[in-house]
Amino acid sequence: MFFFGGYENAARKVLCAFDYKVSKEDFPIEKLCYKFRKEDSLSHRDFLGSLMGLGIERVCVGDIIVGDGYAAVFVKSEVSDYIKSQLSKIGRAGVKLIPENECDISYEPDTEVLTYIVSSMRLDSVVSAITKLSRAKAASLINSGKVFTNYTENCKVSYFLKPDDILTIRGNGKFIINEQSSTTKKGRLKINIVHYR
Repeated sequence: MFFFGGYENAARKVLCAFDYKVSKEDFPIEKLCYKFRKEDSLSHRDFLGSLMGLGIERVCVGDIIVGDGYAAVFVKSEVSDYIKSQLSKIGRAGVKLIPENECDISYEPDTEVLTYIVSSMRLDSVVSAITKLSRAKAASLINSGKVFTNYTENCKVSYFLKPDDILTIRGNGKFIINEQSSTTKKGRLKINIVHYR
């Protein structure tokens, strides 16, 4: 058994168990490639919203990679034909299904390194810094199930984040915790966090 999401380093993956030697071609994943006008500036959220609007369960949709006028959508094979027949618009923008070899897209994530000053590596403190909310409102966000660590819902405000933890905040995006870089004169922590744009 092993996990695969349609390409190397995929974030959302399928676990398959086989009674023979497995290859990536055996996985029930299909890549659907779309082309659209560059000026439409479609995003991951736009594609995901349109897919959910078709009544597809979130577990059937893997990574969605959006580039400059192109998008690659990884889905479970069982829903691919339905998506192909139904998805021709993302919002008001038209999209065209194209062959995989015509999809000019990079699978390297678009990231930026952001620096924050926090009182500690507690989850509520880091979420507060990223979202620019008060500590109490950050705690409320965590308690409402909108914060995930390493792709698992985490409602524990006192959880201490560690280097390489993956932090996802609904409405704010995905982040990877880097090492603490320094301490301020007031004893607060200066941390670098990788943000997936």
